Amino acid sequence: MSVRGASAPLFFFLLQVGSPVTRSGESRKAYLFVLPWILGFVLFTGGPILATIVLSFTKWDLIGFPNWIGLGNYARLFRQGSEFWIVLKFTAFYTVFSVAISVGWALFEAALLNARNIRGTSLFGFFYFIPAVVPMVALTFAFQLILHKELGILNYVLSLLGLRETPNWLVDPKLVVWVVVALNIYTFYAGQMMLIFDSALKEVPRELYEAAEIDGAGRFTQFLKITLPAISPILLFNLVTATISSLNTSFTLLYPLTAGGPGKVTQAISLDIYHNAFKTFRVGYACAESIILFGIAALASLLMFVLSKRWVYYEV
Repeated sequence: MSVRGASAPLFFFLLQVGSPVTRSGESRKAYLFVLPWILGFVLFTGGPILATIVLSFTKWDLIGFPNWIGLGNYARLFRQGSEFWIVLKFTAFYTVFSVAISVGWALFEAALLNARNIRGTSLFGFFYFIPAVVPMVALTFAFQLILHKELGILNYVLSLLGLRETPNWLVDPKLVVWVVVALNIYTFYAGQMMLIFDSALKEVPRELYEAAEIDGAGRFTQFLKITLPAISPILLFNLVTATISSLNTSFTLLYPLTAGGPGKVTQAISLDIYHNAFKTFRVGYACAESIILFGIAALASLLMFVLSKRWVYYEV
């Protein structure tokens, strides 16, 4: 008898614990079906969140027992001269510009896919969506090879064009911050946003564009007056998800690409959490950073939802 066949009688026996079928028996059956999700949430989501909150008030090096220090970690984070201010500044810069670039580029690509008089857009959209199915670490190593000062194909092309002194893209502090921001147009969530925008654009009634053309409205005016209001709920959704993804998943791009360098120029909060927790073993300090990162994501999302009342239009 297979393992599946052996476990089936036990499962049905547990389902029949509440027989005869009563309201309480049905409730037990319902809880039995939900139990795997509850256990998964407690063990892998709710429990770690509570542990992070408690540990943020302690000093712990992963070896001994945590020592309660109250708000000591938060005080060290925000004291004058703390390196956390540098990390916070880059995180804000990275989040704002990466969200703006990735969302804007995804919307542009979706608009190209829906253009009727442009050929080859489907093939281009296919290549743009590749990061959604390719591991981010693999893409990052590809970016490293492309941007390498001596071996990179980008600098090779620039040298063929006559540029003698090619840039050191990943070492120059003035360049690297813009490089990591620009690379967000080719990350996994940018491809997903493109598909979501593409679906939203297909739902906009063509009659609205035809009426606008009769009134003499140009393409740009149609985009501002018809397209954006029609897809504004989807735009809000992509802005919120892109902001949260930029804050939480910046580690997968920055750590393999720059490791926070040069210095701490590209050290985002997510990367600093890893550094403090698993390199300097300041777990309580890293947990405090995690709580602050959660607070930033929550406040940013709340702010976008509040401001959305002015520009998001829902069909009644």
